[in-house]
Amino acid sequence: MMEMNQDAAQILTQRVSPRLIAANHILEMSSQDLQSAISSEIEDNPALDLLDLVVCPTCGQPIEGESCPRCSRKQDETPTIDPTEQYLENLAYNSSAITRDEEFDPLTLVAAQETLEEKLMRDLSSFLSENDMAIAEYLVGSLDSDGYLRASTYEIASHFDVEPE
Repeated sequence: MMEMNQDAAQILTQRVSPRLIAANHILEMSSQDLQSAISSEIEDNPALDLLDLVVCPTCGQPIEGESCPRCSRKQDETPTIDPTEQYLENLAYNSSAITRDEEFDPLTLVAAQETLEEKLMRDLSSFLSENDMAIAEYLVGSLDSDGYLRASTYEIASHFDVEPE
């Protein structure tokens, strides 16, 4: 009698894709090396163009026309400033806890990540009115650790004395 078996085995292998190798190479570059690599790519490839984006000094978003669509601030006719200086000014404007002194290290800001609550509030602030922002802040603050809102619509409406709709 002949016996037949079929065995299945899983083999786990790691592969490094060319895309991952290129990404690691880019991440290893200094900012000066990265700028020169970008410049050489722009020169070598006629399909690439370098765009000059004007960003809002208040919120850092690209400006469309003469004013910022997010904060409605008019574009000033001031000379361009260093991007690092502009970043620090934006940060100082958006966060009052940061002071600019001689001992300030901008690298300490790199590790700071935006929480989900902060991201939600920033996204919501772009299209909600001030009255609705108070409700949105309450709703975001009421989310549990799994991201669910456990309060009922009627509880929240009665808390703010508004219609449930």
